[in-house]
Amino acid sequence: GVRGVSASVPGTATYHDSCSGLRELQVKRQPRQLLASVGGLALVEMEENEVCCGFGGTFCVKYPAISNAIVEEKAAAVERTGAELLLGGDLGCLMNMAGKLHRRGAPVRVYHTAEVLAGMATGPAIGEEACARLRARGLDAVSLHREDRSGFKAGALQQGMARDDAPFIAIFDADFVP
Repeated sequence: GVRGVSASVPGTATYHDSCSGLRELQVKRQPRQLLASVGGLALVEMEENEVCCGFGGTFCVKYPAISNAIVEEKAAAVERTGAELLLGGDLGCLMNMAGKLHRRGAPVRVYHTAEVLAGMATGPAIGEEACARLRARGLDAVSLHREDRSGFKAGALQQGMARDDAPFIAIFDADFVP
């Protein structure tokens, strides 16, 4: 198997262990081992890195208040690390945490681990492109998200993908309430 990569990404990063990766697939040391081979990247472990981010598929739709409280705690843990990057292997988790970090005003950029390993973490982080498109149109992603409570998260994601005027799909998190 692959033991290292030739990518270089200067900065500090923390890693989020997704529930399914950690508990179902026993993925814990593998991403960290590969990330340790990325030139210039320093890994900082966050407190309680094995705790859920609150996304959990339909969990965040069925229990939005609980889900939001969980992602709020996770975002605070990410910020306490002082890391510039948050990495992980589950896009649902990453979108959830990127949205919460964005609304908290945190400067943390969120990438999938594969992007870093492939040396592709120089482009927009998760959610940044969507927010930039909104700002270019004079819209505020935070207020747009909080005011658009017309449907469940999954419905909004589907609608967002089908409409050019709803490019905010990457910044949803559990405080989206129908």
